[in-house]
Amino acid sequence: DGERGCWPNKYCSHMASVEYPNKESVAANVAKYPSYYQYPYLNSGVGLGYAWALERTFSRILKHPVFEEQDSMTRYYLEEQRGMHAEPLVLLDHSARVSQQLTLLEDDELEFDQTAKRWRNTLTGTYPLILHGNGLDGIALLMRFVRESPAPGDWP
Repeated sequence: DGERGCWPNKYCSHMASVEYPNKESVAANVAKYPSYYQYPYLNSGVGLGYAWALERTFSRILKHPVFEEQDSMTRYYLEEQRGMHAEPLVLLDHSARVSQQLTLLEDDELEFDQTAKRWRNTLTGTYPLILHGNGLDGIALLMRFVRESPAPGDWP
């Protein structure tokens, strides 16, 4: 899924052989495509795809030592973006259509839509199927959303 935070930092600060576009380029894309490009950076917490594509992706990643999955997935994704792999297989969910990363989320970015009975991203207008939070902060935010969601018996 896509997220706002760039981690590991080496991919954001000229410390790696491949890196994300500079922050000005990312900001320009958000300004140009506000409902599409809200979450420009990779988060490896949610991965979906065809079994053959996942197998091919992970077999390529595992050709190198893997010390941390976020680092390995980010490096691979950026290599694909630079054309270093003949067959790109990784896409990011920049608008939270499938998965909403909770890290660095503003308080008003998700609202419970009483009519749809789902959480709605107020910036992109999407209804993500998965809410994903990292670590203790993510768990705390996720629990807040659970508490604020009406029970199915309370739905109109």
